[in-house]
Amino acid sequence: MVKSSSNTYVSVSFSGHQTFPLKLLWPYKVYHYFYENSKRADKGLEAMLELGLGSNMVSSAIFWSKAIGIIDSRHHVTSLGKLIFGTEETEGLDIYGEKITTLYLYHWILSRNSGICTTICYLFNKFEKSIFTRDELKEAIKNEIDHLLELRLIPKPISENTINKDVDTILRMYCPSNKDFGKLGTKLKDMRNQEEVAEYIFLPSNLIDFSDVNQQKFILKRSRKEGLSAELFAFCLLDFWTTVSEQLISLDFEDIKSRQTSPGMIFRLDDDSLHNYMTELKDITDDLLEWSVQTGIRHVIYKGRESKSRCQEIEQLKQKLLVKALQNDN
Repeated sequence: MVKSSSNTYVSVSFSGHQTFPLKLLWPYKVYHYFYENSKRADKGLEAMLELGLGSNMVSSAIFWSKAIGIIDSRHHVTSLGKLIFGTEETEGLDIYGEKITTLYLYHWILSRNSGICTTICYLFNKFEKSIFTRDELKEAIKNEIDHLLELRLIPKPISENTINKDVDTILRMYCPSNKDFGKLGTKLKDMRNQEEVAEYIFLPSNLIDFSDVNQQKFILKRSRKEGLSAELFAFCLLDFWTTVSEQLISLDFEDIKSRQTSPGMIFRLDDDSLHNYMTELKDITDDLLEWSVQTGIRHVIYKGRESKSRCQEIEQLKQKLLVKALQNDN
């Protein structure tokens, strides 16, 4: 949980999406809606007509677009939005926001900000069960909120109904059940590569799956993640590194694998996958990062500039890696 900058409370959020999961084309629509004029209405008839959505869906689409960093709190398009969707001067690297790299990036952003989407952040960073039911996740989050209340780290309780609806909404983004496809008359196993999957944005990532045929239990399994490129992994590693400490000259393998908000945790990567990514770091970062194994100690070493210019160097490298990850995702 992240402390709020304005007071002593931690920041939590279980609403704002109107119980609608993030849908694939929403960021594209919202980005272009606000691209030329950030002062356009964020509700009402104009927004509904331009976005082609109902009133509650408009609110949800804008909420999610802010959450993934496509627009800011004042509805200005961001540098990330421009990189993905383009501007009048430059072509976007994923103009419809449909590449698996973009989807992994959205997941990364959501999983690291408890103040935007507490359920996702808790699930991928603090939840201790790898196999769980919907009710077990809900109960764990309720216990977490009760604990924060006891410590006076949040100002008021969160209703059970709010938490339940939020958990249901989030799980649909990652692992919709067969009944979610009931209106289409098609089972989930037949939908993996069809257009309708766009309604369930993180389904292709396989970050969460069902562990039983009755779809009563979910599984968070450490494994290789299809389509998660070495460049995007390195981008996320550097992003994580700066939140730990920009001054560190090395990061331990176990921190990269299991520390909260680390790439290993958020993408649920197994040891073999992590090792494969580590061995590519030197080549794809122009020797700024290097994987080292000595006397049983496994860590990544930062071999860049001195500390006073390190922040700028890291940000430049992150940008380069993200651009390459998107360009190479064809």
